[in-house]
Amino acid sequence: IDYCSFGNHSCQHDCVSIPAGHRCRCREGFMLQHDGKSCRGESGTGLQEAAAMSVSPSAWR
Repeated sequence: IDYCSFGNHSCQHDCVSIPAGHRCRCREGFMLQHDGKSCRGESGTGLQEAAAMSVSPSAWR
């Protein structure tokens, strides 16, 4: 069963199906927080997260 196919289970970044259910995973450069759902930039400031969410790929062209 793909548990993530039913939704992302409130994971901020990625939902990963595992045999017993699901878990949340953060993208590279981010760390999963104690709540098991939130991700924060590895610098600990949260600034990386805000920048990653507000800049679209087309802005880099």
